[in-house]
Amino acid sequence: MIVYGKNPVFEAVKAAKAHKIYIRKGAALYGANFNLPVQMMNKGEFDSRFHREAQGIAAEVDEITPVCLDDVTEEILKVKGVVILDRIQDPNNYGAIIRSAHCFGIKHIIAPRYHQANISPAVCKASAGAIFYTTVIEETNLSAVCARLKGMGYTVTACDTQAEKTLKEAKFSGKTAVIIGSEGRGVRSGLLQNADQIVRIPIQGRIDSLNAAGSAAIALYEIFGESFNE
Repeated sequence: MIVYGKNPVFEAVKAAKAHKIYIRKGAALYGANFNLPVQMMNKGEFDSRFHREAQGIAAEVDEITPVCLDDVTEEILKVKGVVILDRIQDPNNYGAIIRSAHCFGIKHIIAPRYHQANISPAVCKASAGAIFYTTVIEETNLSAVCARLKGMGYTVTACDTQAEKTLKEAKFSGKTAVIIGSEGRGVRSGLLQNADQIVRIPIQGRIDSLNAAGSAAIALYEIFGESFNE
């Protein structure tokens, strides 16, 4: 798999996931030193092969392969929280949510196996390399996932613009699974029925919602950014 952009490439190198580096001649990398094979390329060759937002650097990395919940059950039992994505279609939103989750200590993202953006170079770029420290779990039935997480001691919280309770009014303690809905439909009704609580982010202005990545960042800060509410 090829990733591009300074942050994703540097993080892939730090995480020992990169195998070869491609650099555009004249790229402002400020003396970066890679203990890996490096291929220098002229601007035309580099730009024709890699994305226009590559920032002059790209890398071959290990494939990022999602796992099943069964593969990481012991890990999930020990962490403070997970994020469940309900059909996020935009790779930029997907990557940005992974980045926010990483910043607030969440290392496990659960996504549906179908109707979800694939892990791609664009997702890696939007994650700023956080995806290399994240375990992506894919399952077919997210309602069943919620039931399993509850059995592991998790409280399931869904974010929905129509909820009566605001995020500030909600109480969080113990292990929490946060559901973030798709850009168009939000969290599907079947998943809302499986949530222990449903919350909304109060907003002002003429548009009626934040995008998925913005909502996720706010929710994850409120829930995981500081100590849980007493």
